[in-house]
Amino acid sequence: MDNTPTPAANAGEMRSFSHFLAEHEDGELNNELTETLRQIIGELSNYALDHGGKPKAILGVVFQISLDNGVLEVTGTIKKQMPQPPRGRAVYWATPNNGLTRRNPRQGELPFLRDVTGQNGTAIKSV
Repeated sequence: MDNTPTPAANAGEMRSFSHFLAEHEDGELNNELTETLRQIIGELSNYALDHGGKPKAILGVVFQISLDNGVLEVTGTIKKQMPQPPRGRAVYWATPNNGLTRRNPRQGELPFLRDVTGQNGTAIKSV
């Protein structure tokens, strides 16, 4: 006896991952992934114009699959990571009580620094 399934038994079978992805959530996940990809391309282009370099992003999809009495339940989640703009930096020194200071504690104050504001609080300028 031949146990090969008949074509009718395989009707509607998804034979590829791309077919599964297109069908999942009635195509909504596939549409959202397409839109997210467009968003990433735009973000990368803008980043390159603003900051130069070779920006990178991550786009992924995670499927949680559970089996309950012969029924597979699949939930998809989109994961993305966009390029982050460069941040400024500042230099600090640690104080003896573990605080921060903008002044180097090993460098003394210069004695000739003085306040040069006038009587009304405006800066004095010489020409």
